[in-house]
Amino acid sequence: MSGTVTASVNRLLGWPAEGALRRGEAIAIRAQSFFYSLHKLYNNKTGLLSQEAIVLHDKHGQIIAHELLRGQDVDQPCDGCGIPSYQYPQTGTYRPLNMFELPGFPYPLVLMDTSTVEGQALSLFTFMPNGQTTWFRAYEYVVHC
Repeated sequence: MSGTVTASVNRLLGWPAEGALRRGEAIAIRAQSFFYSLHKLYNNKTGLLSQEAIVLHDKHGQIIAHELLRGQDVDQPCDGCGIPSYQYPQTGTYRPLNMFELPGFPYPLVLMDTSTVEGQALSLFTFMPNGQTTWFRAYEYVVHC
């Protein structure tokens, strides 16, 4: 992502431009198409994930829609799960595996790993034209004690 795109996301989310512990990445099918950027903001003192966002951009980097999850460091995401931390970048709500363009959907769908320690799950995620998110999740409970 360019510095301009990152700066516009920081303004949108109300995150500081510098001095914060964060991670960011982008996923796209091809150049000159829609892309998603994923952003994680961590507590500087504890290293725990405090906010997480997914942002849909057009091919020029302009923001179309976003979802921001706050208070990620307040409670465990599932029974037996720890709060995601900077030490383990693969943790968090948005863990993309692949991205698809399908007829009938205005924006690309992202295949995400939404598994927990209790079960395996895959989810399809996208935004609707009104800016709302939509998820479809296939879950298999597989906990072994």
